[in-house]
Amino acid sequence: GLVSTGVLMGTTAMSEEYINWSGDKKTDKFVKEHGSSSSSSSNDNNDGDDVTSSSSSWYTALDSSQEVLVWSGKFIIGDNKGEQLYGAELPIIKTTSIIHKSPKYLAELLMDSTKVKAYNKMSLGRDDVEVFQSGVDTTEEDGKFGNVGESKIVRNLTRPPMVKSNLEFVTC
Repeated sequence: GLVSTGVLMGTTAMSEEYINWSGDKKTDKFVKEHGSSSSSSSNDNNDGDDVTSSSSSWYTALDSSQEVLVWSGKFIIGDNKGEQLYGAELPIIKTTSIIHKSPKYLAELLMDSTKVKAYNKMSLGRDDVEVFQSGVDTTEEDGKFGNVGESKIVRNLTRPPMVKSNLEFVTC
């Protein structure tokens, strides 16, 4: 099901086995200029999995360039048992960059629907449908629902590059 597909997508080792990655033009140019992201000869698809390793020459090059590297991927349909993975026909986007900001700054940026276009160029806008509690620093004691952080339902309208129509996502 969907959980199996997500687990396969989220693990580096499984990613290489189940997903074919290809970089966009800017990413391919970066790869040509700075070599492979991995010192391992088994990772010859330049998919950026090791780019943030501090020992990587990519880290220094990416840090100084301020580039956002973008790969698109497609699941290799079926696994060794011939089973179809749910959602395997859908495209996958992976990005890598180095951001010199605190975790709190990034959390606040990601939770602020008015700033979504600053980091998501595919977004046509995001609205807060329902805000249950505000503030990424909200404690269990201060929160209305006994959980930490900000809690809300948001609706995002997106136009991905490989899809001909707008997509609406509602998340909480």
